Amino acid sequence: APNRVILRRIILPATLPYIMAGVRLALGRAVVAMVIAEFFTSISGLGAIIQTSANNFDTATTFVPIIIIMLMAVSLNFLVGAIERWVAPWQAEIAGRDQQ
Repeated sequence: APNRVILRRIILPATLPYIMAGVRLALGRAVVAMVIAEFFTSISGLGAIIQTSANNFDTATTFVPIIIIMLMAVSLNFLVGAIERWVAPWQAEIAGRDQQ
């Protein structure tokens, strides 16, 4: 078989679970990095709201952006899982995450 066929039918499907695991890990680190960057810039955004309300000892206002960030991270993780099930349906079956 030509190299292109081997790449498309053997190598890429074998590496997709590892690629998707890397995307999941990178997504979590990206959300954390986004919040830390907003803490340092502290001009606007969810990090600025957290920092301002924490400095004012306003606990209720501090937790609202934290919950928003948590919901965003969970929804992005769900989106990556849906993409993984679409791109590599055999992986969910192997890992025991199938929906049936």
